[in-house]
Amino acid sequence: MEAAAPTPNRHLAESEARWMRPAGIFALAGVLLIVISTLLRQSAGPVDGVTEAAKLRQYAELGNGAVIGDAIALVGLLLLIVPLYFLFQAAAARAPKVRRGFVVFIVLGPLLLGIQGLVGTIARESAGEKYVEEYPTAIASENREPAESGGDGNGGTTTSGTTTSGTTTSGTTTSGTTTGSDSDSASGQSPREKRANEIIDDSKTLQLAAVMGLVGALGFVFAMVYTSLWSFRVGLLTRFWGTLGMALGVALVFLGSLGFLGLLIWFAALGMMFIGFFPGGRPPAWAAGMAIPWPKPEPRGGGGRGASDQTVEGSGREVEEPALPEGTEASTPDSDEPPTPGQDSPGKSS
Repeated sequence: MEAAAPTPNRHLAESEARWMRPAGIFALAGVLLIVISTLLRQSAGPVDGVTEAAKLRQYAELGNGAVIGDAIALVGLLLLIVPLYFLFQAAAARAPKVRRGFVVFIVLGPLLLGIQGLVGTIARESAGEKYVEEYPTAIASENREPAESGGDGNGGTTTSGTTTSGTTTSGTTTSGTTTGSDSDSASGQSPREKRANEIIDDSKTLQLAAVMGLVGALGFVFAMVYTSLWSFRVGLLTRFWGTLGMALGVALVFLGSLGFLGLLIWFAALGMMFIGFFPGGRPPAWAAGMAIPWPKPEPRGGGGRGASDQTVEGSGREVEEPALPEGTEASTPDSDEPPTPGQDSPGKSS
C-alpha cells in the first residue's frame, strides 16, 4: 500500500508569511548597523601596531569612537539573530529530525561575539591608558619587533651590550654595560614591550573577553552550518545559498574579517528574499508550508552519450536453452555460415 502524499500546511505558510517581512527588515537593518560600526571604528583610528606596546598606545588614543562603533555592532548582531532564528524554526517545522534545542547557539553565538567586541575594546583602552601613564612618550623602537629593537631608546643606542654615553669634558667618549632599564637580554624584549604584555596578562577583563569571543565564534559557526544545512534539505534555501551559508560559517573561523564580510552579504540576500525582492522569488517550500526537497543532481558519465535511460530488469543469470520434446533431435548446421536469403536452413524439411 502506497503512503499518501503529504498535504500542504496552509496554516504554517500563512503564519510564516506574517513574520517573514519583519524578519527580512531585521536582517537588512542588522547588516546596515554593522557596516556603520565598521566605518566608525575606522574613523576612530587604526590599531595596526607591530608590538603590544604600540597597540596599547593606539588604543589609548582611540577615544569614544571605537566604543560607540562596537556598541552599534552589538546591536547589529542582535538584529541578525531574528532572521536566523526565523529560518531555523521554519526548517524545524518541516523536519522533525531538527533538534530544536540547538536554537541556543543561534542566540548565544552573535550575542557573545558582540559583547566580546565591546568589552574587549573598553578593556584594551583602559590597559592602554595605564601603559601611557607609565610611558607617556613614544619612541621609534616601540613599534619594532624584539629582534629589531635592541633597547629602550632612553638617550642612547644599544649595541652588543654596551651603551654609548655623551662626551666628557676632556673630549673622550666613555662606554659602559647596559642595565635592565635599556634591554632584557633574557627574553629578547624591550622593557616597554615586556611591561605591555604584563598589563595585558593582568587584565581579567581581557581574558574574559577572549573566552567569550571563542565561545561566540564557535556557536555562530555551528548555528550557520546547522541552519543552512536543514534549510536546504527541506527546500527553504536553494542548493547554492544553503551551501554558501555553511561555507561562510566555517570561513568565519579561518578567514576572520573576510569571512564575516561574506556572512553580511549572505544575511543581506536572506533579508531580500524574506521581503520579496530576491531574483527568482522564494523556493516553493515556503508557500506550501511543507518540506519540498530539491532533486539530487544527475550523475555524469553514466554510460556515455547516447546511452539508454531505460532500466532493464532481470536477474543477470545466463539464459538456458529450452528442453526439446522426447524423440526430437536438435538440428546442427553443417557450417558456421548463416544461410543466405531464400535458402532453407540445414536440417529443415522442405
